[in-house]
Amino acid sequence: MLHPWNLLGALRRPARLLDRLTSAHHKYLDMVCASLSHSPLFFPQGFFSDGWGDVHVPYMLEKRLATNDKYAIQPIDAMTLTLLHPTPSSSRLKRRAKGHMRVAGRFPTTLRDGDLLLPPESQHACFELVLSDAAMLAKDASQNPRIRVRGRGEALVVLLPGTGEHGCAHRRRAIAAPLAHAGVSTLVLEGAFYGQRKPALQKGSKLRRYMSYAIWYVRMTYQHW
Repeated sequence: MLHPWNLLGALRRPARLLDRLTSAHHKYLDMVCASLSHSPLFFPQGFFSDGWGDVHVPYMLEKRLATNDKYAIQPIDAMTLTLLHPTPSSSRLKRRAKGHMRVAGRFPTTLRDGDLLLPPESQHACFELVLSDAAMLAKDASQNPRIRVRGRGEALVVLLPGTGEHGCAHRRRAIAAPLAHAGVSTLVLEGAFYGQRKPALQKGSKLRRYMSYAIWYVRMTYQHW
């Protein structure tokens, strides 16, 4: 019987050969992968179906980043809050949800020139606020939620979205809910081009224009906000 360590030793030489081939000819592998990903046979609704988009976006951002106010944000002059009433399907989920509240919010993007850089559906930011204590909500806040900050000692974690992540459910369940039980509230932001902010003609997470990657600049404005 072949010993496992001998098997690993036998595979080491072809693995090294494959490493040398891929490092020396990686551009050809990139070309093959790119041709497959753009093939209508394998990916009928692939990425960047509308091409590059506005090619002037990089120059506009480059000029802005060269100024002192490169991280200046668009002030938030309007925000809507909605109290969410979860309806857990099991007693275990009900116990986990007990003691903290969820509030959904929406406000115009803090990105300057957002009307130029973002499609209409993405020009409003969406978030979920998971409060560690229901007492942080003002009384009779079911119709018009208002948050009460009790002063020093209140902690808040801001969770930025991952690329291609739709909605807030995963981060809420995996991070925000456990933090709420530990007494820490969480603001879960939804990413542009995904979830509620997904353009109407976009298929899933497949961005239609390459210049849509300017959304990374949006995250910088969130961090400075």
